[in-house]
Amino acid sequence: MNVVEIEVKPRDARDWIVRWLGAGHFISKAVLANAPVGHGHFRTCITKEAASKPLPDFERGWVANSKDVDIWLAGVLDDLTLQGAKCVIVEDDLSSPSNPRLITDPTPTAFIHDRVFSWSDINPGDGLMAIKRVMGVGSGYPRNAFVTTHSAAELGFVHGTQAPEEFPRKVAESLLAVMVAIFDAETFLVWTPDDHDSSDEM
Repeated sequence: MNVVEIEVKPRDARDWIVRWLGAGHFISKAVLANAPVGHGHFRTCITKEAASKPLPDFERGWVANSKDVDIWLAGVLDDLTLQGAKCVIVEDDLSSPSNPRLITDPTPTAFIHDRVFSWSDINPGDGLMAIKRVMGVGSGYPRNAFVTTHSAAELGFVHGTQAPEEFPRKVAESLLAVMVAIFDAETFLVWTPDDHDSSDEM
């Protein structure tokens, strides 16, 4: 694998997280309003050759092997399952509930008003399966994903139906991580909360 994980300073990462949550839909808006995404840990993966250089701006294109990125992100999800993660949810910025693709696509999908989201329940060791199942659903910017301690059933998801009105709040309340696309959607910036005030890192 030709990518390595790096920690990103909050002052460099928080604006990007806030920006793309603000550009998202119902889940993103609920998370932005209720989760402390301005503080915590931020990490991404970058090629080994690039790791010794200053981190480029998140809006710039960047070349990565998508299989390497998937393996890294799968490892992140596997680690999160050890902390209680049960589900990863991805907002679809392109589809509408009337999209014919949704009828034949086996990926679990539900709706909130005129917006679409997909999900995958996860258990330890399921990270790569979950990545292949849902992380390709959205594309471009924003592509926002959320990892929760609630399963899809606990959140009230039923494939092909409208989701409960309160579920974005439940996502925010059970949040373990936020993942947003960066570097021209080549990889992801991952936010996880922590127990200390990160103001000294600003």
